[in-house]
Amino acid sequence: MWIRKVFRSGNSLVVALPKVVKRTLNVHSGSTLLMRLDGTKKVSICAIDDETLERFAQGLMKEADDDDDEE
Repeated sequence: MWIRKVFRSGNSLVVALPKVVKRTLNVHSGSTLLMRLDGTKKVSICAIDDETLERFAQGLMKEADDDDDEE
């Protein structure tokens, strides 16, 4: 577990990842991370590759289409 400060970079808020996390997740500048809120004060972070990102995006679009069909 790590405690990290949030800092501003331009208009964004940023949290720097510890080296061990970068190595373990094999992430670098430009990597895509999937973040999910787990409750009100927890966030899960997963590194995903481009293929997984594409499948995830397609699933979100399908959900949106299904929601439109219900209206």
